[in-house]
Amino acid sequence: MAALLAPNALLFAQSRSLISTLFLLFAMLVVGAWQIAFAWSRWAVALMLPAIVLLPFELYYLWNHRELAGLYVLAIVLETPQDQVRDYLLARLLPLSLGLALAFGIWLTALASNPVRLDRTRARRLVRATAALVLVGAAFALFWSPFAPAAGALGAAVSAEAGSPFALLRSGIGTILRNTFPIGRVHTVATYYGELAQMKAAAAQRRATRTGARQSPLPEPGTRKVVVLVIGESANPRRWSLYGYGRDTTPELSQRGDLIVLRDMVSAWPSTLQAVPIMLTRKSASDPRLYTAEASLINVMREAGFETHWLSTQGSRGNFDLSIAELAADAEFRHFVAGATALKEGQPGDDRQLLPLLADALARPAANLFVVLHTQGSHAPYWERYPKDFERFTPALRAYESMGWRRDQAYTDALSNSYDNSVLYTDHVLAAMLRTIEQSGRQASLFYAADHGELLPDEQCGQMGHGFSVIGNFRIPAFMWLSGDHPARGDNAALAQLRRNSALRSSSSSIFPTVTALAGVAVPGTDATLDLSSPAFREAKRIVNIPVAVDFDRAQVQGKCEWIVQ
Repeated sequence: MAALLAPNALLFAQSRSLISTLFLLFAMLVVGAWQIAFAWSRWAVALMLPAIVLLPFELYYLWNHRELAGLYVLAIVLETPQDQVRDYLLARLLPLSLGLALAFGIWLTALASNPVRLDRTRARRLVRATAALVLVGAAFALFWSPFAPAAGALGAAVSAEAGSPFALLRSGIGTILRNTFPIGRVHTVATYYGELAQMKAAAAQRRATRTGARQSPLPEPGTRKVVVLVIGESANPRRWSLYGYGRDTTPELSQRGDLIVLRDMVSAWPSTLQAVPIMLTRKSASDPRLYTAEASLINVMREAGFETHWLSTQGSRGNFDLSIAELAADAEFRHFVAGATALKEGQPGDDRQLLPLLADALARPAANLFVVLHTQGSHAPYWERYPKDFERFTPALRAYESMGWRRDQAYTDALSNSYDNSVLYTDHVLAAMLRTIEQSGRQASLFYAADHGELLPDEQCGQMGHGFSVIGNFRIPAFMWLSGDHPARGDNAALAQLRRNSALRSSSSSIFPTVTALAGVAVPGTDATLDLSSPAFREAKRIVNIPVAVDFDRAQVQGKCEWIVQ
């Protein structure tokens, strides 16, 4: 049973924070209560087999990402195309196999051991009954967040800071238990399938919601508006020359003098499944659910009289791809160019294929258009995200060499070159989108933002990818563009306001209110302090999830990779 404490013990050793201490203490409480309550029974050991099977995978993920695998990790694993899952596992076959063999050996040894024969004295029966009650209480707390007795009152009295251990206690003992192994995995699996059942109902509620959105002020007669939101993918602003990177990875965007570049924007989540709903709705940045009943940007724009389009090179497959596809389904017109993988030889999925689809939408007779363009961007494998004629930085990778993720300098350099090539191609596609919109002659606004960041290995840090809690996975590139006849472009005060606010701290929670404001759409209940075009905009607390919600600008950071400590 002690082996089951290894994940939380490793998390504590990595961060040495009060929050990880709480996680470890509660893990010890639950595992210890299980051992005491059922020490005489082999079936108690047998029931631990699922946790034993998960143990090496949990430890491997924790070792590399410094956080326990939560709900979004399970969703990603179950929704990722099987060839990518296979490549990932084959690249790590040896350590995972050895870990699984060791864990299984420990389990067999425990199963074969003679059951503990405890004296049936009254005192020991009372101890076992108490342990059983602890387990019942833990199960109750696991699925009922408000369960926070005296500990919650203590937390409320001591601190109100998001992400502090006392705030964690106040939010519920269940929150702590969900971040412990193995009992937290029970909640993870149950929540995954529970949210699948709730997702359809939430989508129906979202589409039935009327927000009172309207165009205000009414545009001049004959005005043909287009509002475009481009959702980028796995983009690291430090690798864009638009943000000062030494390589010229964004030559076309950098040459434009009409972009309003957001210099300090962060995403609330480091993975697409939870980041995109924050961009498209007024969903709380700290809400961990993979769905929302909040009215989407698409709902709001339709209500305000815009014809809506969703054009995507990402997939519509899978249940939790469906959490994003359900948002896409709010649009009147939808087109998915490819599945979840793209740009392999003979397979569609090149982001450039969105350009004729965008042109077709712009040519439609509708007076007002709202278009979402969901791109592949720079998502790994990077070398599949750009055509051969954009391989400017060499040597670049062609496949998962040595079953992927080799750590020598030659591989790291090739990986870095491949990523930079993907950024170069993203620059080209975005510039082409802007030209396509300009040629339409419509009054236009465009907002580009990546869903989350991406970490690249370098001489300081050997980690790569996204979905885990490093600073680089939350920082995102973003910019706004307005056509020459856009009201804000012609109003010096409004344009100056946009430029001032673009230099301030912001988060992906600002996308919804800013896009609607630039579209001239008023939405009752929208927080003007999040609207980057408004004089009321203020720098506010930026919540990011690791997966515990923390204040990004006050978070404790450790190591060369800049891990955010939980």
